[in-house]
Formats: sequence, structure tokens, C-alpha cells
Amino acid sequence: MRSLNERFKLILVSAVWMHVPPSERERAFRILSELLAPGGVLVITLRHGPSPDERCLFDTSLEELESFARARALVTIAASGSRGAQAREGVSWETLVFRLPEGPIN
Repeated sequence: MRSLNERFKLILVSAVWMHVPPSERERAFRILSELLAPGGVLVITLRHGPSPDERCLFDTSLEELESFARARALVTIAASGSRGAQAREGVSWETLVFRLPEGPIN
């Protein structure tokens, strides 16, 4: 996507972040933030809880993403949690919404 030299008003990362190894997350967040247009919004959902099968899931945290966002000058504009539509035992979800400010960053 970066090679297309495009910027996006909305990037949705739904039910994906927990599959990204912790060692690759800062770089992944940086790339996502570079793909945002000024004023653009990045939405990331975080799954918390055990894996229902053999899929590799890593722990995630709001604090980690907020740290990445601050480093990239993104502003947290919303954060909410839920048990999810399927309400699996021990599983919860968080939705985080970040905005890249328009104009120069001071």
C-alpha cells in the first residue's frame, strides 16, 4: 500500500492485532500511521482472553497502543470495551480509535 503513495481517511484493523507478534507491533503501528491522511482515523479492536483453538494469539493492551499513538502524534479519541457479539466465556474486546491531527504537529 505504501508504494501506491496513497493516504486513507479510515483504516480499520478488526480482530487482527492479537495475531501480530509483540516484537513487530511498533513497526506495524508506525506503518499504519504513515498510511493515514491528515485528520484520518485508525480503529483497532483488541481481543482479550484465551484462544478457542490452536491459533496463535498474543496478549494485547490499551496502554501499549496508546504509547505507540503518542510516539506517532496520534490522539486517542475513543476507547470502549464489550464482551463481543458471541459473548464467549473469558473473552472481551476493546475498540480504540485514534486520529491523526490535521496540520503541523507542535
